[in-house]
Amino acid sequence: MKIRAFITHKKCETYSDCQDRFCIDTNMKTVCVSDGMSQSIFPDYWAQILSDFYAKKARCNADDLPELCDLWRNRVNEYIQDARAKGTLHYLTEQSLAQGRSAGATICGIQFDDATIWHGHVLGDSCIVEVSTDGKELKIHASEDKPFDCYPDYYDSFKGRAGKGVIKAIDGDIGPDKILLLISDPFSEFIYRHQGDFSPYLDEILNVQDHSQYCELVDKWRQLGMHNDDSTLCIVEFDNDANVTVSYEDKIDQFIEEEEKEHEENDENAEETEKLIPRDQGIEQEKHKEEDIIDQCVDKIINKLQGLSGNHNKKWKTRAKTIVKEILGECLQKISKL
Repeated sequence: MKIRAFITHKKCETYSDCQDRFCIDTNMKTVCVSDGMSQSIFPDYWAQILSDFYAKKARCNADDLPELCDLWRNRVNEYIQDARAKGTLHYLTEQSLAQGRSAGATICGIQFDDATIWHGHVLGDSCIVEVSTDGKELKIHASEDKPFDCYPDYYDSFKGRAGKGVIKAIDGDIGPDKILLLISDPFSEFIYRHQGDFSPYLDEILNVQDHSQYCELVDKWRQLGMHNDDSTLCIVEFDNDANVTVSYEDKIDQFIEEEEKEHEENDENAEETEKLIPRDQGIEQEKHKEEDIIDQCVDKIINKLQGLSGNHNKKWKTRAKTIVKEILGECLQKISKL
């Protein structure tokens, strides 16, 4: 079996904001994708825990959740202790935990018995897709037999809470005429809408060989209506070998480290530049920085609203951005006067 695995974040966000995770274990012959829910807290931790566990055990059942919930809480506590020591802990974080808020995540995973037989599980709108190599036959495996919406099945990270739905077991096979895709929800919804004529889209997927090409594909499909969200794609191809070979794998931890390093270098350069800039010019630059931050916040809000509403009308987006920007500007003015 030959696997390629890719991941990227929402437009206008960074890899540290990304709440999707995937894990491949070549010894266990497993692949798993988990999508942390954005309306929860520390969903990336939860998605990482679920995908890692599945890859190691080839399962992630309700009986496993108490142990996994403890792992999530321990990791959150480590973050809080570290942030408190650095003086960067926000009171809302502790308040949210005290109020019993938690993380939610969907999951899908498979394990291979041999070169052709696999067993899988799905919960929510992270899906397993079986597609013929010509793209004409396609089957989407989700935990619910209904169109995708904003309320998928999921596992909850709070110990004792069941979340929503029941994980579904699936058995299947793969051969020279079939490809498997493990995907998070933007791909699930997009493929669901185009399953009647998926051939040209499958060709585009199979042409992706590295991260740059993957990001180009995601950008193109977003323009065609795929909603703006963290996006994960794992491609499994038959090679008549019972062993699992990873031909390409994105490393999100590495992406995050590179971002953090770049931010540190930018901060250092900015400090050096500020020493050389006259005061009036410095004030003008700060004004532009504030405007850039507002624009970024507006884009995040609009993209989230657009994803929820499914409205991709350009006039709607332009008008909504104007309104949100005015409201944000008023809020910032009031805050500055406090």
